[in-house]
Amino acid sequence: MSAVHPYIEYLIDKAGAAHPRVAVPDAQFDERVLAAACRVHQDGWLDVVLTGSRSEIYSLAGQHGLNINGLEIIDPDEFRYFEEMCDEYASIRDKDNLSIDQVRQLIHEPIYFACMLHRRGLVHGVCSGVHYSTGDVARPAIKILGLQPGIGKVSAMVVMTFSHIPLGDDLVLAAADPAIIPYPTAEELADIAILSADKAGLVLPEKPRVAMLSFSTLGSARNEMVDKVVRALDIVKERRPDICIDGEFQFDTAVSPAVAAKKIKRASEVAGRANVLVFPDLQSGNIACKAMLLMGDGMLVGEPLLGLNGCVSDHSRGASIDEIAASILFTGAQLPVESCREGTAA
Repeated sequence: MSAVHPYIEYLIDKAGAAHPRVAVPDAQFDERVLAAACRVHQDGWLDVVLTGSRSEIYSLAGQHGLNINGLEIIDPDEFRYFEEMCDEYASIRDKDNLSIDQVRQLIHEPIYFACMLHRRGLVHGVCSGVHYSTGDVARPAIKILGLQPGIGKVSAMVVMTFSHIPLGDDLVLAAADPAIIPYPTAEELADIAILSADKAGLVLPEKPRVAMLSFSTLGSARNEMVDKVVRALDIVKERRPDICIDGEFQFDTAVSPAVAAKKIKRASEVAGRANVLVFPDLQSGNIACKAMLLMGDGMLVGEPLLGLNGCVSDHSRGASIDEIAASILFTGAQLPVESCREGTAA
């Protein structure tokens, strides 16, 4: 990447310590993914594993003059445990009542195959999203990896870096949920906040400081939408008093020290210094994140799915090569060193 951002350097150090294996299932469909995978591989940040048709991957690489020598490819047609993998999927998804041919067709799809490799410990994470939509990524991840205990729905968090505006530590900011749950209840919003704080603890260089966002700051407006945010905050404080969280805050109160100094008349670790923003619904979160990225010369570095029994990251289908490379790196950087050392190559 040209002009390496401080946060990318931080991720490089984290991924380098763990050196995980990250499956990339979009490589046979889009040359941007291949170019990004080549970059990550050449820089030695982690081990990239391309899942899909070997012949189609080589054909696409040849068309675009990409040297993929040294990149590991696991092709479902060549995988010696493919039938065993299909039997395993049929067992864990027996309620779907699929025929064995239907199961084979599903597992042959690179995103399903990658998630099964992850379930079996043959890769440590999955990074997708150029060819596959968010739903296409989340669906096999949920079916194959399952949810963490006590979590009813998968949600998502994004991590964004900025070049010229002082948002967050080292110009990096996390936000949730701009991708999956349209109208979270107070309980679901609390889950999103808790999962985001825990994930941010793995991927941010500073302590997560979580702001619960609304169009109100500490009761400046009265509305049922505000009440939901306040209730979610209370749930988080009750369930996880260890999390540094505050609100309800308007956006400027959360991120601007000057605004926070005027509006907040009590001590707060979060006001004006938030680096994790929890939006009250999908619409506001999606609009705000895209606006920040466009107006603030930002880059979407990673979009981890939250609540899974595993590590799966999504990214935009319009992502640049730089963004895809960053997303692959981000996926690997969120993994503990110990868990990566336990992995087994295919």
